[in-house]
Order: sequence, then structure tokens, then C-alpha cells
Amino acid sequence: TQTKRDSADLELKLQEDHKTHEAEINNATGKVDRAISELYDDRKGNLVVAPSKSGPKIDIAIQGDGNRGGIDQMKIFCFDSMIYEVTCERLGGPGFLVHDSHLFDGVDKRQVYLAMLFGAKVAERKLGQYIIAMNSDEFNACLEAAESSGRGKERNVLESAVMDVRLTDHETGGLFGFRFD
Repeated sequence: TQTKRDSADLELKLQEDHKTHEAEINNATGKVDRAISELYDDRKGNLVVAPSKSGPKIDIAIQGDGNRGGIDQMKIFCFDSMIYEVTCERLGGPGFLVHDSHLFDGVDKRQVYLAMLFGAKVAERKLGQYIIAMNSDEFNACLEAAESSGRGKERNVLESAVMDVRLTDHETGGLFGFRFD
């Protein structure tokens, strides 16, 4: 009985905390909504934060059918960009947002292009950097997909931000001074 009472008390405190921080939750929701609208012309979505018995439930919903794996990856992207923005606003932020190319596995190349552009714009607004570790062939495929769909007009923003290649697959290449055969 005491455990049930403690659980109910915690749930009540969480609900009160949720109401107290409604403005912050709405701010985060707006940022996720903006990210989704930048990535998709044909889909709507939102961030849902709800109190529950087991703690806060956080979910991002993006409407539509299609590549569920790719949409799930873009949910992570939207959440990450929101966390970056909120952290910058509240604490000054880390100054950078980093993604590995695995985040974009299974994602339509046009969406990857739009995500890279959105990440760059968010980082610029927050006076930070958006860093992606990506192979050049994947990067070029994203630019080409955006160009062929008529969305490549800001391609120079991304091309100008690319750093020189440090590791290559050439015979003279290597990793940390070691050659692999």
C-alpha cells in the first residue's frame, strides 16, 4: 500500500512539474515542429511530452507512410537539433552538434540534404558548428539528389563548409600511421 501511495505521489509531482514547465515544453515542441517542416513538405509532426506512472514519456510523431526506418532516423535528428538549441538558449550550449553518417542510413538523400542544411542553419543561429562525419560519395549523392529534385539551390552553403579529406582509400593512405592490407 505504501509503495502504491509513493508511486501516486511521484506521479502527482511529475504532473505538477509538467504544468510548471509548460512554456519550456512548448518551446521544445515548436523547435521540433520547425525541424520537421524543414525536412518534409508533405508531412506534419510534433513532439509529445506527457507525464506517466513510470516517468515522463517523450515521443516524436511524424505523419505519413513510406520508409519508416528513415523517418525514425529523422526523429532522432529533430530531437538532437532541439536539444542543441534548448541547451544553447539555457546554458550557452556546447557550441557544436555532431552526427555520424549512420544517423542517415536508410534516409532519402533529399531529406539528408535538407537535414544538413537545417543543422547548418541552426548552428549558425546559435553561433556554433554542425559537424557530420560522412564519406564524400554519400555527400555528393545527397547534393545530386537535391539538385535533381529542384531543391539544390543552397548547395553552395554545404559545399563551402566541407573540410579537406584527411583519410583516403588510396594506396598511400592509412590510419594513425598504420597501413592495412
